[in-house]
Amino acid sequence: SLATKGLSLKVAMSTLAFWLLCVTFFVNGFASLGVIQNQVPHLQDIGFPLAMASSALTGLGLGSAIGKFFFGWLCDQIKATYACALSLVLLAAGTLMLMYIQPTSPLAMVWLYSIILGLGAGGWLPTMSMLVNINFGLVAYGAIFGMVSLAQGIGGALGPFFGGYLYDTMNTYRWAFTIFLVLFGVAMPLVLSVRRPRSYR
Repeated sequence: SLATKGLSLKVAMSTLAFWLLCVTFFVNGFASLGVIQNQVPHLQDIGFPLAMASSALTGLGLGSAIGKFFFGWLCDQIKATYACALSLVLLAAGTLMLMYIQPTSPLAMVWLYSIILGLGAGGWLPTMSMLVNINFGLVAYGAIFGMVSLAQGIGGALGPFFGGYLYDTMNTYRWAFTIFLVLFGVAMPLVLSVRRPRSYR
C-alpha cells in the first residue's frame, strides 16, 4: 500500500536529495528571516517613521497567509521544485524592492514589497511538505520533515543575528540584504536539482 512505501530516515540521509533539501531550506530560513527581522530597523534607519515602517509587518503577514494557501494549491498544479523556486524568486524580488525604497517612496511601495516578500515567505511550508513526501514517501515522513524543518529553523535563527551583526559592523543593512539576495539565488538551482532517490522509484 502507499502508506508503506518510502524511505527510512537513515536511508533518506544517505541520499543527495535529502541534503539538497536541507541546504535549500537552511539557506531559505537564513536569508528570509534575515530580511524579515531586519526590515523594520532598516526602514527606520533610512528615515521612515516607526508607524510607517511597522506597516511592512502587516503587509508581510497578509502576504504570508495568502502565500501558504497559494503555494499549497500551486504544488498540486506544477512540480514542487518549481513551486519552491518561485517562492525564492518572490523572496528575492521583495528583498530587491526593499533595498531600493527611499523615505520619499510612496507608502504603497512599502505595502507592495512586503506583500511580495510575505507571499514568498508563505511558500516554505507547503513546498517543504510536498518535496519531502514526493522524494521520500510516507514511511518516515514525520522524521524526515522534522530534519529538513530543523535545517530551516537553524538557518532562521542565524539569519537575523547575521544581519544585525553586519549592520553593527557596516552601519547599514545594504550588505546584509545583498548577501541574502545572493543566497536566494544560490538556493534556486539547489532545489531545482533535487531528484527522487533511486532507492524510492
